[in-house]
This record gives sequence, C-alpha cells and structure tokens, in this order.
Amino acid sequence: MPTINQLVKKGRKKMMVIPMFDQYEQQCNAAALAEIGVKIVRKIDAGFSGHLQDWLNAQNACDYHFVPNTAEVADKIIDLVK
Repeated sequence: MPTINQLVKKGRKKMMVIPMFDQYEQQCNAAALAEIGVKIVRKIDAGFSGHLQDWLNAQNACDYHFVPNTAEVADKIIDLVK
C-alpha cells in the first residue's frame, strides 16, 4: 500500500473537508474541491460519524494536477499595478 507522501506526489490524496459556516472563501474552496472529488461535510452533527465512517471505508481519492505558476501569477499582478 502506498504512503500518503507517495500518493501526494502522484497527485492522489484522500481528503475530506468541513468548510467554516458563513465564510464565503471557505464555501468557494469547498465547491472547487468538490469538483475534483473531495468529500465535503457541511457540519458536524448527529450524522457526522456516518460520513466519517463512509469516507474512511471508501477506496477513492481525489485526482488533481496543480501546475506551479507562481512566477506567471506574480508577473500578471505586477503588470496590473503598473
């Protein structure tokens, strides 16, 4: 079985997130993560243990590919403020 580090390097990691309530950025991040297969739990309530158990038992992991583009983003910001 591969380690977490090996999965992360291959772009696969099992994730579950609980976005903070009434925080717009958290909700946007959760929506984006849901699109790549991340399990989103909206609140910790009586049903949370079931969500957690289902997630622990699931074999799936989300797929993602992040392109390192820090220099490109910095250049665009600098161009905007010129």
